Amino acid sequence: MRTIIGSPWYQRHFGNNFRLTKETEPFIANDKSGFRVNTSVGGVGTGERVHIVVNDDLIRANDADSPAMRAQALSHMRAMSTRGVDPETFSQVLIMQRVHENDPAGWAIEQGDWETLILPAEFESDRRCVTSIGFTDPRKNEGDLLWPEMFGADAIAEQKKALGAYEASAQLQQRPAPPGGALFRPDRIGIIDAIPVGCRWARGWDLAATIPEPGKKPDWTVGGLLGKTPDGRYIIADIRRVQDSPYGVEQLILNTAHADGSEVSISGPQDPGQAGKAQALRFVQMLSGFDVEFTPETGSKVARAKPLAAQMEAGNVFMLRAAWNDELSLELGMFPFGSNDDQVDSLSRAFHRLLTDTGFVFG
Repeated sequence: MRTIIGSPWYQRHFGNNFRLTKETEPFIANDKSGFRVNTSVGGVGTGERVHIVVNDDLIRANDADSPAMRAQALSHMRAMSTRGVDPETFSQVLIMQRVHENDPAGWAIEQGDWETLILPAEFESDRRCVTSIGFTDPRKNEGDLLWPEMFGADAIAEQKKALGAYEASAQLQQRPAPPGGALFRPDRIGIIDAIPVGCRWARGWDLAATIPEPGKKPDWTVGGLLGKTPDGRYIIADIRRVQDSPYGVEQLILNTAHADGSEVSISGPQDPGQAGKAQALRFVQMLSGFDVEFTPETGSKVARAKPLAAQMEAGNVFMLRAAWNDELSLELGMFPFGSNDDQVDSLSRAFHRLLTDTGFVFG
C-alpha cells in the first residue's frame, strides 16, 4: 500500500488530498484521520473501529485439522465483526482457499448474509458461480480450467497428485469433504494388502450409458466388488468405473463377470417401466451361467447405503490397497452431498446382495 501511495501516478491524481503521518510495518495513518492496520489471528488490532475488514487466509492448510486453530480463526472473525464504525455500512471481506468444511469460509457461507465468489480450479457446471453484482463464471465446458495460462492441465494434475483426493477437493475445487464423512466414515476403513481366504463375493452395479462431451458431466457406470469374510467383516476388493456407450457398458459388465468368475454373485438395478424390464432381461440373458439378478431400487439412496455405513462405523469394512482408494474415500466422505454417488450405489447393492444371498459359496 505504501508503494502504491508513493507512486508517481497516485501522487499525480491524489497527492493533494492527504499526506501520510505514520508509516510503520503494521500501521499507516494520514492527516485526515484515516488509517490502515495490519494484524494477525490472535494479534493486536481488534480494539480499533474501522469501516472495512479484509481477512486473508486466516488459517493455514496445515492447521485445518486442528479444532483449536479453526476455533481461533473463527473467534477472530467474530471479534472483528463487532468493530465497525457504522454497523449499517461496515463490511468484511474474506479471501481464502477452502481447507475444511468448518473453516472460516464454511462459517461465512452458513451465515447466509455473505456474498460468495467461489471459483473452482476445474469448472463444474452444477456449481457455476453467479453473484448479486452480475458476475457469472464465464466458463462453459465441464472441467475448463480457471487460469490455464498459469495452471494448465499438467500443473493441476501434479497438484492433485501432491494434495491427495481430500485436499484437492477442498483447495482446488473449494468443496471440502467432511473429514469423518457425512454418512460414511471412510477414516474407519482399514487398508489391506491381501484378501483373506474363504470370502463370499458379490459385485453390485450402478448403471449409466453416456459418453462424456464438452459441457456435459455424465454419471459413471460403476461395479463394486464386495466380499464377506467368514468372521463377518467386509472387504471392498475392486472398483470398475467407466463413462461409456450402452454397448461399452454391456461389454464391461460381461468382461468383468468372466474375470470375477462364477462364484461372484452379480446384482444390478432394474429401471421402472417396460424398457427397464427389457434391459434387465437382456443383461440376465447375456450373463447366462452366472448368479445374477437385476431388481428395482427400493427406498432412497441414503436408506440403501445405511447398512453398509453402519458396518463402516463399527470398523468392520476394509479395502484392498489400490489406485481407486482415494476416489472411493472421497465419494464416501462427501455422500450424500457430493456430485457423484455411483460407487456408493454399487457397493450398497453388493452389500444387500450379500445379506440376502442364501448361498454360501466361498472362494
